[in-house]
Order: sequence, then structure tokens, then C-alpha cells
Amino acid sequence: MTKCLRYVLPILMLAWGVAGAYPVDVTTEMHGLRIDANESQLALGMLIDLVNHEPMAVRCDVHFRNGPERRRRRATIEAAARRTVTFTPTRQVVRVRVSVECWPAHQGDDPDDDPEIDPDIDQIIEE
Repeated sequence: MTKCLRYVLPILMLAWGVAGAYPVDVTTEMHGLRIDANESQLALGMLIDLVNHEPMAVRCDVHFRNGPERRRRRATIEAAARRTVTFTPTRQVVRVRVSVECWPAHQGDDPDDDPEIDPDIDQIIEE
């Protein structure tokens, strides 16, 4: 029982951590597509859950801004599917501004094809 608590307790502390500790402003530009963008905060960062209600694949760019820190994530979401995009800030968070822009994906549109963006890790993009 104590071994189980040793592993579960840190996970619960991370999940409850500082949720709601900083304001998040989310703006969306969906170009007429039915896509939901829901944000959640965790102790170590935040999640944007993208849900595609369209009968086709869509491509989304998610820009995070925490003061001078800026990160961009790209995601291709298949028809009637969901994808979660994460942001883990490296600086102290006062307010995070998130902009989400989505459009229909075209054949060959794959975020893995963009050498500037690794879809599996956060990266700082110089603007």
C-alpha cells in the first residue's frame, strides 16, 4: 500500500498543483470549421485539447505566448478525432496568451514534414 502511495501521490500533486494559478487568454480562428479548443492547466504547464467535428482532416497552428517566451505547435487532426497540444513554460508564468488557427488539411500536409517544428516536444520559435 505504501509503495502505491509513493507513486500516486506525486501524480496527484502535479494534477492539482497550480491549476488556475494564472490567467489564460485563448483566441481562435477556425475559418468556418467546427473545431473545439479547450484549455486545461497543470502544475508544469498547460494543455490545449483540439476536437475535430469535421468529416475531413484539419491542420492547426497553436501559438503560445508567455511574456517574451513564444512557442508554436502544429497538429494535424483526422476527421472526428482529437489531439492534445502541450506547453511547458521555461519562465515564470503571469499570463499565457494562446492563439489557435485551423484550416482544412491538404494531401501531404504533415507537421512532421516541417523541420522547424518537432510535434512531440515544445520548441522556442524565434520571431
